[in-house]
Amino acid sequence: VWDKDFLNPNDAICEAVLNLKSFYKKAFSSKEERIKLERQKITLTHPNYEGPQGVIELELELVTDEIAKRNPVGLGRGEPNRDPFLEEPPRPKWSFNPFRIDKWIGYWWSSNRWKFIGFCVCIAIFLVLVLVLVVWKFLG
Repeated sequence: VWDKDFLNPNDAICEAVLNLKSFYKKAFSSKEERIKLERQKITLTHPNYEGPQGVIELELELVTDEIAKRNPVGLGRGEPNRDPFLEEPPRPKWSFNPFRIDKWIGYWWSSNRWKFIGFCVCIAIFLVLVLVLVVWKFLG
């Protein structure tokens, strides 16, 4: 798992090694079209830190090529989002990372855009009036 930084390089937060050998053996020896590994929680660690650094929920399904072509799915939560349906994760509205300027600006813009546009229009009108007065003063 990696963090996403705006100004700094991305850092590895934690990792896990999954032994899927028995899962694949079961899939190749079975005549079933779908082999499913039920949803489970995986604890993630980091080699430089003690204890768990995170937990993810994981569910795997191995299908034949025919089923995969018949039932296409999107990348991540992209369309078509089905089989399984992936909900948006619960994320906080604010990021506590002060370097995530894109989040701060996006939130500010969504709540203040009309005030900002009105301010820019007032400044533009003021500048036009000053320009008219300057031109009138020199010509008149």
